[in-house]
Amino acid sequence: MKYRFFGLLAVLFFITSPYQAFAAPMLESSSPEDGDSVLEVPERLELTFDTEIDRVEDVYLLVETGDEIEMSDPEISDDGLTVISNVETVLENGNYVLNYSVTGEDGETVQGATNFSLNSNKPFEERQQELEARTGESSLSEAETQAAAEAEEAGPNIPGMVFMGTLGLAIVTAFTIILWKNRERKNDS
Repeated sequence: MKYRFFGLLAVLFFITSPYQAFAAPMLESSSPEDGDSVLEVPERLELTFDTEIDRVEDVYLLVETGDEIEMSDPEISDDGLTVISNVETVLENGNYVLNYSVTGEDGETVQGATNFSLNSNKPFEERQQELEARTGESSLSEAETQAAAEAEEAGPNIPGMVFMGTLGLAIVTAFTIILWKNRERKNDS
């Protein structure tokens, strides 16, 4: 009976020991917040965790097309709780996913993602100028900047879409008529 009591006491001591205080880092907040729709282009992205981060394995930003957005190497804040990375390219309006993989003090690595959407009213050229002023260099070639600005100004190509839709409908109709005529000939024979 005495051994069971000491065994139970040892288990309770182990469970409540200070070594159990370490836990895998959990994301507490992000900037932009998960699910936010932002009007201003974020200069930097931040991930704040509930425990100190020992190292950043990977942080990358994807646009809804699956393309990766250029960012600076992630840094850990002085308090060890926040991972910070600067956006180094002009963001267009759309949906973005910030993926991360970090290792906490306990050595456990966690992965996750947050998402946000950008709905800025600023013209593309103004966003480009703000980025250049902040970083001191252009992230796009002149041709890329001009093409993006023209695409944004033009908006969706409605006449082209109407033409392609009409053309597709005409082809389907012609194909249906041909099949119907061939069927009539076979039935007449």
